[in-house]
Amino acid sequence: MQWLGPHNMWLAFGVLFAAGMFEYLFPPVPGDTTMLLGFFLVGRGDLPLWLAFSSAFAGSTAGAFLAYQIGLRFGKRYFFLRRSRRTGRMRETLERWFDRHGARVLVVNRFLPGVRAFFLFLAGMRRLPLAQVLFYCTLSNLGLLLLFAFLGTQLGENWDYVQQSFRTVFLGVGFLLLGGVLTWLILVIRQRREPVAEG
Repeated sequence: MQWLGPHNMWLAFGVLFAAGMFEYLFPPVPGDTTMLLGFFLVGRGDLPLWLAFSSAFAGSTAGAFLAYQIGLRFGKRYFFLRRSRRTGRMRETLERWFDRHGARVLVVNRFLPGVRAFFLFLAGMRRLPLAQVLFYCTLSNLGLLLLFAFLGTQLGENWDYVQQSFRTVFLGVGFLLLGGVLTWLILVIRQRREPVAEG
């Protein structure tokens, strides 16, 4: 949060751009979490909205374009290395499914963490027109980023209230747990004393 503050705006731009791009190429990269953090800083007044939104959008678009290009140039060569009958049937099934549902999947691909890049690879393998792919990915990116912008800025603007609410909740949960432990101890002590009293 200190690094991505108003004094390091270019660093913030680079981090959000890289998060949006690399989550398409290396799905374990926590791109969505990083973008949400960026919009949280917007809500706190540490970053301007235009910077967070434009860098996240540009990075996501670049990542989708690169994933499409990888599928276009290397897809069938590297994703199906074993020339077996089973692999051939799997590829044909995937290609038929994507030909039928590919456009609708690309519209929501940004909402599918972990597997979103796979659909861009398939789009490249099936040689869908680049303009069509970028159009659908743009719709998907805008939808998710608008959602992140709303959630992140609301969280940042109300952070003091959220912290106070969490303190109240944790305090209440702590008292409930303490009461449950004390009740359990009392019951255990009573059960151990009963046979002695009867004797």
